[in-house]
Order: sequence, then structure tokens, then C-alpha cells
Amino acid sequence: GKARPVDTAGHLPRGEKFASFQECKELLARNYLEDIVRGLLKKLTLYGTGRPADVLDLVTIRAIVREQADKEYPMRNLLKALVRSRVFLETASR
Repeated sequence: GKARPVDTAGHLPRGEKFASFQECKELLARNYLEDIVRGLLKKLTLYGTGRPADVLDLVTIRAIVREQADKEYPMRNLLKALVRSRVFLETASR
């Protein structure tokens, strides 16, 4: 088949519009970074513990996100904070 042009325009949940993939990435990084990091930590909790994050885990995840915000969320710091948190340290006793 023939290749068709890809429509890269769209809008994000909060109404921001973009015309290209690059604009989409910039909007996500500028306006949704905290949400993305929180979602990543929730998925890492599921992967690492074998269970979805519960209410207490979400409190810990929010604290990690707040703690790392001024450092722009380096992956190494996020992983260390999560693995050293009660989310992982208390998993064996559940």
C-alpha cells in the first residue's frame, strides 16, 4: 500500500492543542510531568511487588514525587526512593 500522511494534531486532557509530535512532547513535559512520574512509580510498584499500589503506597508515591520535583525527577533518585520506601520494605510482611 501507499503511505499516507500521519495526522499529528490533537489535544490533551486539559485542552492544550498541538500540531506536531514535538509540540505534544513539549506540552507533556511542561504540564504533565508530575502525572507521568506518578504513573511510572505506580507501574514500578506493580512490577516490583506483584500487586497494585494501595492507598498507603499512593501516599508514599506522592511524597516521593514532591521530594524529587525540585531535582526534575532523575530516574536514579526515583528508583532509590521507591525501593527504600515502605512500599518495598514492608511487602514481605503482607
